[in-house]
Amino acid sequence: MAAIQSILPPRIIVVEDESITALDIQRQLVTLGYVVPATASTGEQAIDRIEEFHPDLVLMDIVLQGTMDGVETAELIRSRFRIPVIYLTAFSDNATLRRAGITEPFGFILKPFEERDLHTTIEMALYKHGMEKRFRSIVEGTEAGYFRIGGDGRFEAVNAAWLKMHGYASEDEIVGQHFSVTQVESDLEGAKNVVERVIGGEAVSSGEFTRRRKDGSVGYHSFSVQPVLHHGTVVGLEGFMIDMTESKLAGEALRAIGERQGLLVRLLPMAFYTARTTGNMATTWISEQVQQITGFSPHEFTDDAMFWSKRLHPDDKVRVLAEYTSVLQKRSVATEYRWRCADGTYRWFMDLIALACDDRGEPLEIIGTWLDSTERKKTEDQLRQLSRAVEQSPASVVITDVAGSIVYVNRKFTQVSGYSFEDVVGKNPSILKSGLTPPETYQHLWKTISSGGEWQGEMQNKKKNGDLYWEYASISPIIDPEGHTTHFLAVKEDMTDQKQLEQQLRQAQKMESMGTLVGGISHDFNNILNNILGFVFQLRKYSDDPMKVAKYTDTIEKSATRGAELANQLLSFVRHNKEEVEQVEVGALVAEVAGLLRETLPKNIILDYKVDGQSLFVLGGRGELYQVLLNLSLNARDAMPEGGRLVIEAARGIVGGEFNSAVVASSLSQGQQCVQIRVSDSGTGIPEDIRDKIFD
Repeated sequence: MAAIQSILPPRIIVVEDESITALDIQRQLVTLGYVVPATASTGEQAIDRIEEFHPDLVLMDIVLQGTMDGVETAELIRSRFRIPVIYLTAFSDNATLRRAGITEPFGFILKPFEERDLHTTIEMALYKHGMEKRFRSIVEGTEAGYFRIGGDGRFEAVNAAWLKMHGYASEDEIVGQHFSVTQVESDLEGAKNVVERVIGGEAVSSGEFTRRRKDGSVGYHSFSVQPVLHHGTVVGLEGFMIDMTESKLAGEALRAIGERQGLLVRLLPMAFYTARTTGNMATTWISEQVQQITGFSPHEFTDDAMFWSKRLHPDDKVRVLAEYTSVLQKRSVATEYRWRCADGTYRWFMDLIALACDDRGEPLEIIGTWLDSTERKKTEDQLRQLSRAVEQSPASVVITDVAGSIVYVNRKFTQVSGYSFEDVVGKNPSILKSGLTPPETYQHLWKTISSGGEWQGEMQNKKKNGDLYWEYASISPIIDPEGHTTHFLAVKEDMTDQKQLEQQLRQAQKMESMGTLVGGISHDFNNILNNILGFVFQLRKYSDDPMKVAKYTDTIEKSATRGAELANQLLSFVRHNKEEVEQVEVGALVAEVAGLLRETLPKNIILDYKVDGQSLFVLGGRGELYQVLLNLSLNARDAMPEGGRLVIEAARGIVGGEFNSAVVASSLSQGQQCVQIRVSDSGTGIPEDIRDKIFD
């Protein structure tokens, strides 16, 4: 139905109180190819006919019967329906014409008139109205606020953007109000001065101005305003305003210039243009911004019909020309292509093309915007490369939002953990927890990254199938340009194989240390065995002497017990399985190690040990602590080939207090009680190549 209506001839309603004249005008209009759906003899009747038939134009006699004359009726038609009115009148007195002129008619025809004059006036009025409708559609579609103020200083029209800027719901709330209702008191005189200058015929633009919204709040804007002329006389003013409130508060300045035929906004490297809909679709107009983005002046585009097309990239030309032509069917097209600029380089441009049509749907011209998209294309290419690099990374990559919900994992993560992307997206990384990583580690992690720092460390996690694995993770916040954390990024390396190799290496080093220890205590074992064998011989010799039997038996038992203790110590040293955590009395442990060392150390090494008088209990593995003390002591022995002094000390203290330089576990905090065990010697020190073995 809309397509059928678009090809119908214009519809005109004749408002004439003399029926014979009305019929004659109707006949002439039909002869000229127009449709006359109705006539009216009064203003009230005219309003009813317009509401019923929605004509394209009204021929209005100035003098009408009834309560409204032609001038009053025309004003009502203009304000309510925005339909063009041409006055028919036999009067040519100045007072009547001035009164009629206030209603902004689209023409005057003096009776009697020639058919040619009638046709010419109607066509000009329809064309003018079409242009105004096109202008209004542009105005209503723009984000700039449009306003028109009459010679009396009262608003006559505003667009939706203006209403939004000022907090009004509809045009009815402001039309008829004096412009001063939107002015801030401090700028009122300046606003009046602008109005006076424009009424005087001057076009005015401002970089910044204040405005008062309906709720009393203040906003900032820039504007461009010019006189509205009628037959060479200024009858009001109109212009555009750009909301600068946000940019004002941010210390930025935006400038915009509004014209009645359009508004050019220089926020992007963008050019506006128009082109023909026929032939080679040559450019008819292009904005000055084109020189900034291409290096060519506007006239180079308009003087040469083939200027734009011949500079298209050869690989894009056929496609782009086909898309450009398709706008006649599709009405709007978006395309992107390479175009050779004045410096000889090809740059990417986004071309948004639309077909402007008249009220009947007939093509008028092509309008478009031309945006340099080279940097965006480069950014997209870089992002694609980065995306491929992350996706193909040999390390697991996990991205979460600030609440800790997973938004992305790469392919390596799914391979290592066994979870698919769908399994984990929206979940918390805690699904990987094995329960073997201390809670203090996670607390320290979140505290670090929440404060903007980077956390690095090891975690033992659990795969989807339940297998355990080790990871070394580097986790840091992703910061936006304003300094706000938007996401967290974790880059994690599977170090399970490395951990297994380290465990094997430690065990090998332990066996090496055991060889050293066995060599040191083998003499003691030989002494014990010799004692046992010697006293067995004595038992046989004095088997009839109860006193000697008891003495020799007791000596054999002590030697055997000492041998068992040495054997248990060796077993404890060799054991590599993790011990159960238990309460260990450090003083007794130090005394036991010292007793073993006295049997094995050379005679030229003096051993002392000092233990705080209080009982020193810790939670840990007794065998592991025994091994640490023994290894440190054996290392000290090796550092004193010429003899010396070895001291083992154990004492209670406070973390951060007298032991502020002690190496402590990350789970200990400032002010917490601890036990410090110190092994010192007077030797040459530990060679660097074996220093990493002292805690094996």
